[in-house]
Amino acid sequence: MTTTFTCEIVEVGKRWQCTDGTKTWFAGESYRYNGKLASETIVEEPPVITIPPKTVNADQKGVDGNNIYKIVKIEGGSNPEYAIDGKKSTSAKTKELIADVGGIAYIRTFALKFDGGPYSFEIKVSLNSQDYTTIPLGLLTSEISTPSDQFQYFILPDIIPANWIKIASTQQEMKIVTLQLLEIDPDPAGEPVPDNPPIVIPPEEVPESPQAEGIPIPTGIKLKGPVMLQKFKHWGRHSTNYASGGSGPSERWDLSDLPNALNVLAGYEVNLGEAKGTRGEDNFDMKFRGSSHSDSNGGGYIPSFSWNSEPHCGKEYPHPKTSMKPLQEVENKNIGNMKGDFWVGYLACVYNDAENVPCMKLWGKPKGRDNSNKFTDYIYMGMSRDTGNMSPGPVLTAIGMKGSKLQRLQIRMDEVPDAKIRNAFAVEIEPPKN
Repeated sequence: MTTTFTCEIVEVGKRWQCTDGTKTWFAGESYRYNGKLASETIVEEPPVITIPPKTVNADQKGVDGNNIYKIVKIEGGSNPEYAIDGKKSTSAKTKELIADVGGIAYIRTFALKFDGGPYSFEIKVSLNSQDYTTIPLGLLTSEISTPSDQFQYFILPDIIPANWIKIASTQQEMKIVTLQLLEIDPDPAGEPVPDNPPIVIPPEEVPESPQAEGIPIPTGIKLKGPVMLQKFKHWGRHSTNYASGGSGPSERWDLSDLPNALNVLAGYEVNLGEAKGTRGEDNFDMKFRGSSHSDSNGGGYIPSFSWNSEPHCGKEYPHPKTSMKPLQEVENKNIGNMKGDFWVGYLACVYNDAENVPCMKLWGKPKGRDNSNKFTDYIYMGMSRDTGNMSPGPVLTAIGMKGSKLQRLQIRMDEVPDAKIRNAFAVEIEPPKN
């Protein structure tokens, strides 16, 4: 008896995923059957893949409520035990964390909580602590939980047997607050066991946009990293010298926790108050992609609202040279007055599209919708694209093109001495498809 099967590459130069229509297995690129490469369609008996029996069970309760495997030994870097102590205040500092579950586990989900980042890393598994297999990133689905625990869940399409698990950074040292290993056994219908699902935000195809404890996530936006919630820090002043001359009230809040996140969604609720400075009408906004906000540094995009809710997009290169223009593609010209003793909302994303063109989208929450902060409260204003048609400076396809190359997001509003904000957040995202 012979069986037709095909293989396709899932990790260049390393692994091929093969299938005969009922089973799936992996082969190295040099793996040959009857003299033919794994990339060719061939006729041959497929190899018998033996999965070792499970010897340990996921019978511990994780800090997120999921059933997890007990990690009996962990090593690598400084204080690796902090990654399994269940505390939010401690973290292992390492470039490589190795966990031993004490036997053969069937793992489908790797749950990680980081301090800082974002980090670039690989997930590897082993049955003998010597020979490790890197899990092809193309097979993993990454979802994020609510910002209260800030877990990222890396989910395989099926279980993988492993005794040792290695989290290996490909760049800088990582700070890992928590590592958890979950088993999700499919039932006969192919669905996860109901009492052991990962806690994740619903996928983007769900009609109602996923919510992260009151954080507005637009439909079609997929989160890539942990939500930085309530981490914007006030700059410690209440006035500034204006680039246009003179000085006046100025409130600003900075966030340095996403230094390398090119594609970002961010927002906040704001009460601009009744008081105002001497210049009259002004804006409130956020700076994306800039580094130091000091003269001759920076280079960033500034989605912005005027007090009467007219949407704009600014560009700065370098600080303080700035232009502010109406959005290029306008869906709504305004959503009513936003200046006064009431709460309104600002939401924007800046990302590079599939053609590496910087794009900026802007949403606003009008007066009267201050009892919640769901995405359904927000109105889409429109977008701009920098194809070389925005001044000053070059197209800003990277972070900090004039300065330290490390991003510092900044919420900014002038002429509003009584302004206050709440629910400020920022998160790295996958570039939207449209």
